[in-house]
Amino acid sequence: MRRPAPGILAVFDERELMLAAVRKARADGFQRLTAYAPAYDQELVEIASRAPLLGIGPFATGAGVTGFLIGFGAIVWTVTRWPLLRLGGKPLIALPPFFVVAFEMLILFAAAATVASLALYAIGERPRAGAPYDSRFSDDSYGLWIECSPSRTGAVSETMRRLGATECRVS
Repeated sequence: MRRPAPGILAVFDERELMLAAVRKARADGFQRLTAYAPAYDQELVEIASRAPLLGIGPFATGAGVTGFLIGFGAIVWTVTRWPLLRLGGKPLIALPPFFVVAFEMLILFAAAATVASLALYAIGERPRAGAPYDSRFSDDSYGLWIECSPSRTGAVSETMRRLGATECRVS
């Protein structure tokens, strides 16, 4: 079992105070936040969520191009290694049928790269143990878990109190 991550759990009574606290935490450079609300709040989700994942598109495109070139190159290499297999006097390197196999290799490599990059991203984003929950977050209060180093918990706690937190728990 993984050890709980250190951090601060701040409890807020008002939505606006919670949104201000999330903005402040993001501005201070905290990346791992968990926000609790009594009901779904689109603005809170947008502010508290991490930036969208970038890098899968270019990675998949590069892998697809690589797959296309490997597929095309493998066919050309195979045909030039065994030139005695001419059928009907057609040229050895006929591009239209080669594109079919090259395209399939493009799809194979791009799909494999996408699955691999999503798996690596999912492994890195596993939920960590230690994000505490309070039953008040289901009733009428808002909560913000800020994962931070033990040396910063005092400053973060003081900042959250200045922003209107009714309670700050250090874990």
